[in-house]
Amino acid sequence: LEQSPEGGLPDKLGLKVGDVITRINRKPVSGPEDVAHLNEQLTSSEDVSMLVIRAGKKINIGIQVE
Repeated sequence: LEQSPEGGLPDKLGLKVGDVITRINRKPVSGPEDVAHLNEQLTSSEDVSMLVIRAGKKINIGIQVE
């Protein structure tokens, strides 16, 4: 993640500048285009999970969509 405007989607998801998203819903992320589809996944799925590398550590982030 290169930038995260305050109040934007990455901010709401708890992502931080420098995070590297490696998986979304257990599927490998191969590039920015996979992350670009995240908004679609948030509206079409009840739960979204992401595996993120932050400061060299793997972190699981789970989001419940209402």
